[in-house]
Amino acid sequence: MIEGLDILGVVRAERIVCRLTSIHNHKEKEGHIIAEDSRFDGLRISGEDVKVILRHDLLVKCKTFDDLAKGIASDAKSGK
Repeated sequence: MIEGLDILGVVRAERIVCRLTSIHNHKEKEGHIIAEDSRFDGLRISGEDVKVILRHDLLVKCKTFDDLAKGIASDAKSGK
C-alpha cells in the first residue's frame, strides 16, 4: 500500500492498494496471478480526478497470459 503519492505535483493519489496472489502449479508453465481488492483512492492527474476501473474478474477467469490476451481482445468493456 502506498499513501500520499505525489509525483512532481502531477500524479497524486491518497492511497494505492495492490493485493496480488500468485498460484503456481509445478506442472503448469505459468502461474495464475489474481489482483483482488487492488484499487486507487483519490487519484488525480494534473489536478483532474481520475477513476480507474480494474477488471479483477479477468485475472480470476484467465489463468495464462494467452487466456488474458484473448479475453481482453474479445471483451467490449476492456477499454482497449
